[in-house]
Formats: sequence, structure tokens, C-alpha cells
Amino acid sequence: MNLQLVLFLVALAAVVFFSIRAQAKQRARPNQLYRGVFSATAIGLLFLGAGLEGWDLRHSRGWFRGATWVDGPVWWQIGFGVALLVLAAVWVRTLLRRA
Repeated sequence: MNLQLVLFLVALAAVVFFSIRAQAKQRARPNQLYRGVFSATAIGLLFLGAGLEGWDLRHSRGWFRGATWVDGPVWWQIGFGVALLVLAAVWVRTLLRRA
């Protein structure tokens, strides 16, 4: 066998091993999941509220620059906000099952 191939396979095995180990440690701590729940909820509410009010965030730069008002609801923002809120609800159920 080629020495470079052997070294590549050893490095690949090390990366997979440490990745699985880090993922197992992360699953043991629910902090990441709490962070995800809060982030998904906040961003979902932002997009849902802005979409219902007709505030188009498509060309937004920063917090308020570039966002424009339109005459009706912005449906893609409403859908994205609802999807994030559903994702947050799924993560909350996962947290409650662990407790």
C-alpha cells in the first residue's frame, strides 16, 4: 500500500473518531439545544411578525437598513417564520422527553 494512502486513512479515522466523541459530549449537555430553541423562536417570531405586517426583509442589511414596506403580507417570510417555530416546538418536545 502507498504510505500516503495509509496516512490519509489514519487521519480520516481520527477525524471521524473525534467528531463522534464531540457529538456524544454535546448530546449529553442540553445547552446547545436550549440555544437552538431560543434562537429559532426569536428569529421565527421576527420573520412571522414582519411578514404579517408587510415588512419585506429580503434586501435588509443590518437590522433596519434596506427593508421595505409592501402592500400585503410577505408569504415567504410567514412560511419561514412558521417553519422555524415548528422546529423550535420539536426541539422543546425533545428537551421535555429528556427531562
